[in-house]
Amino acid sequence: MDRLEIAQKYALEFSKINPYRCFKSINPNNEGLGFVMAYLYKNRDKTICAGDLAKALDVSTARVAAALKKLEEQQLIKREDSKTDSRKTIVSLPDAGVEQTEETGRKLLGYIADVIDYVGTDDLDEYIRISSKINDAFNSMKCKGEGDV
Repeated sequence: MDRLEIAQKYALEFSKINPYRCFKSINPNNEGLGFVMAYLYKNRDKTICAGDLAKALDVSTARVAAALKKLEEQQLIKREDSKTDSRKTIVSLPDAGVEQTEETGRKLLGYIADVIDYVGTDDLDEYIRISSKINDAFNSMKCKGEGDV
C-alpha cells in the first residue's frame, strides 16, 4: 500500500471516530452555540465584543452574528451597543444564560464520566496523548501553509 492509500484509509477512520459528534445530543438544536455561551461564561468578568468572539472561536463575524441572534431570541445572551465605540456590540450572559451554560456543563461532565466508566482512564489517557500528537502534527502543517484542504 502506498502512502496516499494509507492516508485514505486513515481519513475514513478519522471520520468514523469523531468524538464530538456525540456532544450534539446535549442540545442538538444549538450546534455551535454552546461554544459561544461557554466563552462568555468563562469570561463573564470581562467586556466581550462580538468581534472578540469571532477571533476566539476562529469563525467569521457573520457566523457569530447569526449565533448571537439565535441566542438572543432564546434570551440566553444580551447585546448592547458599546458606550465608547458605536461600531462595537457588547455581549453578555444574563442569569438565564448563566443557568443554561452551567446545566449544559453538568450534562457534559456526566457524558464524560460515562465515557470514563466505559473506557477507563488508562485508555482515555492514551487516546488524549495520541490525539494531542496528531493535533500537533496538523498544527505544524498549518503553520507551514500546508493545512488548507
